[in-house]
Amino acid sequence: MPQETGIAPNSQLRETFSQIASTGDKTRVLQVMIENEELVPKERFEATGSIEEDFNKMKTLVSTDSGCYLLFRLTDSNDSWLLITVSFDTIPVRHKMLYSSTKAPMKRSFGHVSDTYLVSDFDELTWKSYQSHIKRDDETGPMTVQEQELAEIRFEEKRITQGTDRFHTSSTLSFPCSDEAEEHIIRFGQGELQMVELDIDGDSEKIILKSSLEMPQETGIAPNSQLRETFSQIASTGDKTRVLQVMIENEELVPKERFEATGSIEEDFNKMKTLVSTDSGCYLLFRLTDSNDSWLLITVSFDTIPVRHKMLYSSTKAPMKRSFGHVSDTYLVSDFDELTWKSYQSHIKRDDETGPMTVQEQELAEIRFEEKRITQGTDRFHTSSTLSFPCSDEAEEHIIRFGQGELQMVELDIDGDSEKIILKSSLESVTPEDVPIATDRPAYFLYRHHAKSRDSPSVIFIHVLCSHANVKMKMLFSSCKAALLSGMTSHFAVDRKLEWDVSDRGNFATEVFDDELKVFTSESHSKPRFAKPQGPKGARGDRRLIKGGQS
Repeated sequence: MPQETGIAPNSQLRETFSQIASTGDKTRVLQVMIENEELVPKERFEATGSIEEDFNKMKTLVSTDSGCYLLFRLTDSNDSWLLITVSFDTIPVRHKMLYSSTKAPMKRSFGHVSDTYLVSDFDELTWKSYQSHIKRDDETGPMTVQEQELAEIRFEEKRITQGTDRFHTSSTLSFPCSDEAEEHIIRFGQGELQMVELDIDGDSEKIILKSSLEMPQETGIAPNSQLRETFSQIASTGDKTRVLQVMIENEELVPKERFEATGSIEEDFNKMKTLVSTDSGCYLLFRLTDSNDSWLLITVSFDTIPVRHKMLYSSTKAPMKRSFGHVSDTYLVSDFDELTWKSYQSHIKRDDETGPMTVQEQELAEIRFEEKRITQGTDRFHTSSTLSFPCSDEAEEHIIRFGQGELQMVELDIDGDSEKIILKSSLESVTPEDVPIATDRPAYFLYRHHAKSRDSPSVIFIHVLCSHANVKMKMLFSSCKAALLSGMTSHFAVDRKLEWDVSDRGNFATEVFDDELKVFTSESHSKPRFAKPQGPKGARGDRRLIKGGQS
């Protein structure tokens, strides 16, 4: 059922209601509109002819681009007013819903309405059409007030449905998805994306893409030799180890603290609080029973640690679990209070209530919880709903200048300390061969290429993977890319033609750019819209060709 809007009559309308409801008042029609979230009086006239003539005269008060209410006096009685809701097909859908949801407060505020009538077309605002409406009501029998309102709501919902071949989000509002939103929903269905966030643009009346996140990639981080030896020891028969702490250091899993059972299982579990810190993550392996196959893997990822560390521990958990091989359950801890035996028992109880899950379902549930937990709200444009890395002012300025055609190349970097997308360099004119590429870290490039085969330049987004970079930076660049691309389109109006992932300097050549634009042009004309593109043929290195934006 629709919720009421909270919109109420202003003081002027309340005074007008008192006047027209008083004995001796000759008002035939009062027009009321919604302005600045208030009900306000507009036109008002007295009876000038027959009831039919006065009714038909109301057409002069209404407009095709805005809604309104009309109060029409049916007889001399103060309790015989007709409330007409004017909601033409041509007015914006949000206005239709606003007038529909405010009708009940409007009716209650006046208090003298004996009938209601919904008008969706000029031809319905006639005395003859209203009489037909009454006749239909008589044929269907008397209805309660609630039945009458429900019938009008259902009629309104059915009426404003707009037929279309495009995918729509609702049979009542019929807001289409933008091209970008459709593309990402399809990629989600094909398993390329783990998460897609959608929003509603009230001005364009469309469902738009807000952000998306690719499936998490494992980091490649593995146990060092000391940890592998420790794993063998604690899994051996007769070992008394209760807890082993493991941390990520220098892109390796390394053993830290370790202690044997000293009390009850609850006491030993609660003792683990002494091992953890609020500014760094870790793993804790906790032996639940004497069996070697009954270990609990706890991921400690407090809200206070840097976001990049959260993502690193989240993505390395699966390799950690496989390397040890004796884990029977996993537990994600995001707060000190959760690192207690009582909290873990509550976690087990919730799992029992939701039923058994496969390993994949359990890991996916934890990942989704982690993504939701570390989301940070902001009014600034961010590169991801999970990482929330904003662009610096300087980076935003140069992206806008690029979109306006002032720059041919913009290079972006990620500052891990400030957790921002920053400007690294920009050039007004540069050939592909002269684009500055670092050999020790990833980078993003926006490049405008003038191909010989095309009349106008094409915008290319390039993600330099850099195989020699450290794992943390690879993860950050990979996680930020999808939403950065989305933000460039929605916030900075940068319409890219191609998106590349490249791994070496050899791809930056004019002939390579020309060839790939030819491949893109031929594929975009021969393939169905939003079809999952295949990688480019040839042997110019490890790269992917992805159709981006609107062509």
